[in-house]
Amino acid sequence: MGTSLAREVKKTHKNFAAKKATAALRSKSINQQFRLEAALQKHYTCILFTHLFNSIRRSKIKQMNKRGRQVAKKHRKAIARMKAKRKAQMLQAKKTQPSKKSQAND
Repeated sequence: MGTSLAREVKKTHKNFAAKKATAALRSKSINQQFRLEAALQKHYTCILFTHLFNSIRRSKIKQMNKRGRQVAKKHRKAIARMKAKRKAQMLQAKKTQPSKKSQAND
């Protein structure tokens, strides 16, 4: 029974058993330590799993955001490339078109 467990339990303060558990952890009597362990038998795994799932979810969201940023960057580059290509085509078309003055002279 370390303080890390108390911290784990404290995080899920909405859970009534967790509140009781932290209270039991603070008191140093061995009797209450045992009582705490018994109380946590039911809730212990779900508390830990909740944190585990939360951390997994956070990392997943982080990963998705990272991926989203990469895709956005890729799209920006692609759009810039297309714009540049279009601009080049326009310039090329302007160069190849005969000017109106030379047409008038013919």
